[in-house]
Amino acid sequence: MDPADLRMLFSRVAQLLESEHCVEAHDLCRRACATDPGNPLLWRLLGKIGGHCRRYREAEESLNRALTIAPSDPQSWYLLGGVLQMQRRFPAAAEAYRKTLQLRPDHREAGEALGYVLQVAGDLEGAAAAYECLLGLDPDHGSALYNLGLIRSTRRRFREAAGYFRVALRVLPDNAEVYNSLGFVLRQTGDLVDAEAYLRQALQYRSDFAEAHYNLGMVLMDRLAFSRAERHFRKAAEYRGGFADAIRSAGNALLAQGLVEEAESCYRKAVAINRSHVSAHSNLLMTLHYREHHSPEAVYREHLLWADRHGRPIAGAPEFPNDRDPDRRLRVGYVSPDFRTHSVTYFFRALLESRDPGEVEVFCYSGVEQPDATTAELKGLADGWRSTVGQTDEELCDTVRTDAIDILVDLAGHTGGSRLRALRWKPAPVLVTYLGYPATTGLPSIDYRFTDRWADPPGDEGRYTEELVRLPGGFLCYSPDHCCPAVSGPPFLSSGHIVFGSFNNAAKLSPKLLETWATILKEIPDSRLLLKSKAFIETSVRKRYIRTFAGFG
Repeated sequence: MDPADLRMLFSRVAQLLESEHCVEAHDLCRRACATDPGNPLLWRLLGKIGGHCRRYREAEESLNRALTIAPSDPQSWYLLGGVLQMQRRFPAAAEAYRKTLQLRPDHREAGEALGYVLQVAGDLEGAAAAYECLLGLDPDHGSALYNLGLIRSTRRRFREAAGYFRVALRVLPDNAEVYNSLGFVLRQTGDLVDAEAYLRQALQYRSDFAEAHYNLGMVLMDRLAFSRAERHFRKAAEYRGGFADAIRSAGNALLAQGLVEEAESCYRKAVAINRSHVSAHSNLLMTLHYREHHSPEAVYREHLLWADRHGRPIAGAPEFPNDRDPDRRLRVGYVSPDFRTHSVTYFFRALLESRDPGEVEVFCYSGVEQPDATTAELKGLADGWRSTVGQTDEELCDTVRTDAIDILVDLAGHTGGSRLRALRWKPAPVLVTYLGYPATTGLPSIDYRFTDRWADPPGDEGRYTEELVRLPGGFLCYSPDHCCPAVSGPPFLSSGHIVFGSFNNAAKLSPKLLETWATILKEIPDSRLLLKSKAFIETSVRKRYIRTFAGFG
């Protein structure tokens, strides 16, 4: 086929494809290939048509035919990579793109495509290298900058990610995705003011952007703006059907305001949408303890349901190679997301401080994402410290087994950040739950629950899957902050009136409890009640509780 006829064919095919006449374009090019079977350009064109028409197997055959004739044609390799990519054959696609770049190093589309397929396939380091090469050709390549930010974010290198997103915004100033991603990583670094600003900017460009509404809700939760957070979570669920995380988070926002019944409804809806949503189901379990009308038996059954869905023991658990020498030190591990300034540490610190280091060796498995001074203090008291942030359940269990832990103690139960599901792997010979949760875990793999006769009176055994071990003097051992002032005399002696106080999560302040407190206040002249909770930063929440007390006289 002479050059003039070839140009006419290419032009005609382009017209046909533009008007979506794929079959006619394919037949026209197939006849040309039959007329001139040794022309690689015709086979490349036929492959391009096949890819456009989603006839991927035929396209692949045509492009391989072109490459048999002209193996050094970078465009045929590039088109072949695209066809393989559309079939989700990512390793083969990556090789085709690499071949393209070997033949033509400045092929930017191939560089971007190589980064993408490696990123989708999970080869984040390879993808990052491809994007870095692309930036070497084009420092203002917005897609490369954005994807490098995503890779850094996935690796939890949030400050680096923010840097890439900021540069990407200079190239892509109207891109809602970049604003959303920058807002997300800034929240992880604690820069809540800028995070909120960027997420609102994302919504300026795309008001129905569900992910941006969700991320903005998370920022507002951190800023204790619970009612506003709830509205954004609901918008996220409205704009993306089946967004269980958004519905669950709306439940968290409602619970933070003390609206327990409404929170429970959200958690149930999230679990109905996604039966595999472990956190939403755990949130539901925790919330059941705040409702007065749920019987202990009903709460227990829901815990068994959680365990049946999410906590079935893993078959074929390995034998434990732990040294059985009775004279060696016992190795005890504690798993918690709360090794920081948190109520759990007021009761846990004394365990580390008071242990006999000659008898017990302690390892802490910490899920703390933002360590603080308390984290550093606890770390100094432990023999071994392992961060579990970003670890999968299997990786956490491998770490515990490598440390040859004899007794592993869960301190979280079904509270936020718990790693209960990992314990179904039975990573230590003896598993215990203690301190952080007021009920059974439901997990058959956990052997014991440390408690006492007040928290779990005799007769409660039937509501636990664990064997109850009642400590004779009480299971709590409180240690005040080191910076606390000395205890002084009761303020009543100088003020002349009693002040009752409750510094608690508002979700715990049930109507029955408030009625009881109101009765006590009425019976003690001039007495007062001081309530302290994050929820009361919201004017609407304060007014609701005041109305409740007024209703009780």
